[in-house]
Amino acid sequence: MRVGFVSCSPTPYREFVPLARFLAERGHDPLFVAPHDIALDPDLRVARYRAVHYRNSALHDVAELLRLRATIDAIIAREAPDVLVLNRDRGADVLECARRAARRVGAPVVAMDVGITSAAFKARTRRSQRHDARRGVSRVVPLLWPGQQRVVDGDPLLFYPPGKTAALALFALLPQHPWINGENGAHAHMMISGRSLDEARADGARCDNAVVVGLPSIDTLYAAHRERDAIAAELIAAHFGGRRNGKRLCVFPLPQLFEHKLMNREHALDEIEAVLAAAERTNQLLIVGSLHPTMDRTHYQHLERAHPDFALATSPLSRVMAAADLSINAFPTTVSWSLLVGAPAVFLDWFEQGYRLDHQPGCVVSRDRSRLTEQLLSTLACADELRVAIRSDVALLPPFDGRCKERAMQVLLDASASRRALGDERGGAARRGASVLATVSR
Repeated sequence: MRVGFVSCSPTPYREFVPLARFLAERGHDPLFVAPHDIALDPDLRVARYRAVHYRNSALHDVAELLRLRATIDAIIAREAPDVLVLNRDRGADVLECARRAARRVGAPVVAMDVGITSAAFKARTRRSQRHDARRGVSRVVPLLWPGQQRVVDGDPLLFYPPGKTAALALFALLPQHPWINGENGAHAHMMISGRSLDEARADGARCDNAVVVGLPSIDTLYAAHRERDAIAAELIAAHFGGRRNGKRLCVFPLPQLFEHKLMNREHALDEIEAVLAAAERTNQLLIVGSLHPTMDRTHYQHLERAHPDFALATSPLSRVMAAADLSINAFPTTVSWSLLVGAPAVFLDWFEQGYRLDHQPGCVVSRDRSRLTEQLLSTLACADELRVAIRSDVALLPPFDGRCKERAMQVLLDASASRRALGDERGGAARRGASVLATVSR
C-alpha cells in the first residue's frame, strides 16, 4: 500500500513521520508531499512543491494557486498513492489541491486529526484575520456559497477571506463544509479521543466516517511512561544540576500565542513570564518548558536566564511529559497527555480559546491570573485525590495502549481496500459494457 502524507505546515509531520515509519517497517510505501521549507529526515521519500506566496494582487495570487494545483496534480498522478492522508480535508491551499488531485486519480482521502481544536478557537482566529461576513464584498459570499459562513456569538464569519473563497470556487477547490473537518469528501476521519468525537457531534458534524485511533505520538508517550523515573532523573541532571531540592517536576508546554496570531510577540512573552512567575512563587516546582515545532527557540531562550527554576527541554514533549508530576497547559491536547500519565493538569482558561474542560477529572481550570499561584499550591496539595479522579474517567481520553499507529494503519488498509473494491466494480461494469457493445455490433 502506497500512502501519501500531505501538509503545508511542520506540525502534522510530528504525527505523520512516526506513522510512516511504522508503515514502512510493515512493508508499505509511505511518501511525503511537502513544501521545500519543511525539513524532513533524508531517509524519507519526499516529493517537494513550492509553497504559495500571496501578494494580495489578483493576477499574481490566481497564478500562484493555478501553479500549485498543477504541481500537486502532477505529483499525485506520478506517485499514484493508494490512500492520501491529510491533517485536514479543508483549510489550506495545498490540502484543497491534494483533495482534488486524489479525486482525479480515485485515491481515497483520510483526514487525520493532529491536535484538538474548538469551534470557538476557529472563530477567534478568523476574527483576528478580519473574516467578518458583514464587510464589503464579503456579504456576497454566503449568498453564493452558503456553507462558507458561520454565525458565532452573533458575528457572521467566513472560513476563508472573500477573495480566496472565490478563487477556490473558480478552480473547483472550495470545500462544501469548511468549518467541519472530515466532511469534505474524506473516506475516513481519524480522531484523537472519545471526547473529541462527542465535541465534533455537538459542533454539527455527522461523524459517520469517524474512527477514534489516538495519535502516533501517544504511542511514544506510552513507551516513555514506562521509563518515567529514568526520564525524570535525566531532566533533573540535564537542566537543574541533578538537584530536586524536594521540588516537583512541572511540565509547561509554552502556548503558541504569537504563532497562532492571537497576540503580538511582546504580549505573548509577557503572558508566559506571568505564568512562570506564578509557578516560581510556589517554591515547590522545577518547570520544564516544551516548545511546539512552530515556535522559534531563540524567541524563548532568555526565559531560562530570567527564571532559575525554568528550563527549555531539548527532548520532545512525548518524552518530557512522561516524567511530569504536574502540568500547566493552555491547550487541551497537552492536558490529555498529562492526564494519561497520571499527572494533574492546570488549564489556563483566560486566553478566550473556547475550550471547556471543567468536566474533566484531574484538570484544574484557572480563570484568574491573580490566583494561579494559589491554585497551583492547592493542586499540589490534593495531587493524590486528583490522580484517583483521573483513573475514574479514562474512557473519553485518547487511547493509551501503545497501539495508536496500529489502529491508524488499519484505517488506511480499509480505505485502500475500498478503492480496490471500487476499481473492481468499475472494471466489471466496463467489461459488461464492452460485452453488450460486442453483442449489439454482431
